[in-house]
Amino acid sequence: VNVKIIDLNVERIGISGLSQVLSSLEFKPEFIGITSAATTIYTAKEIAHICKDVFPEAKTVMGGVQPTVTPELVLESEYVDYVVRGEGEITIIDLIVKGGSPSKINGLSYKIDGRFVHNPDRLPISNIDDIPFPAYHLFDIKKYHPPGAVFRRLPAINIITSRGCPFRCTYCATQTIWPGKLRMRSIENVIEELK
Repeated sequence: VNVKIIDLNVERIGISGLSQVLSSLEFKPEFIGITSAATTIYTAKEIAHICKDVFPEAKTVMGGVQPTVTPELVLESEYVDYVVRGEGEITIIDLIVKGGSPSKINGLSYKIDGRFVHNPDRLPISNIDDIPFPAYHLFDIKKYHPPGAVFRRLPAINIITSRGCPFRCTYCATQTIWPGKLRMRSIENVIEELK
């Protein structure tokens, strides 16, 4: 799959410049993935609108915390075709790579004739060592700067070494995105990613 990542924050591309960046892509995407947290949901929907204007044939897929918690709020937008709920690694492969029928893909929400459809939740990935490392070659890591108090030298980025949480705090979405027990990556797997 030919993939291009555009990180608007890091690249300092405002909403007004997104259309030009998309128009300059060397290929026309079949799918466009957008992530969103609670604080960015309305901007994410605006991004979906711009993407559809530039690539009307592309399917827009939104994932992240807020789409998982409120998929219908996201799907109300005529510019969003699918919501990937929860852990998206397998769901997105089923949708894009395998080309499966949306009705058979767990963890997927979408619309049919204006009606919301929510397929069954996908079970959490039991062995998170099986998840491939992020595609670091698609990022310019030197542009990423975590808050100053959390690193001693650059480049510096975060890595995820576990998913889930043994607690169920009412103010936290962890159990919504990563339900069930705490799942840890093996030490060897983490070291390989660091290398």
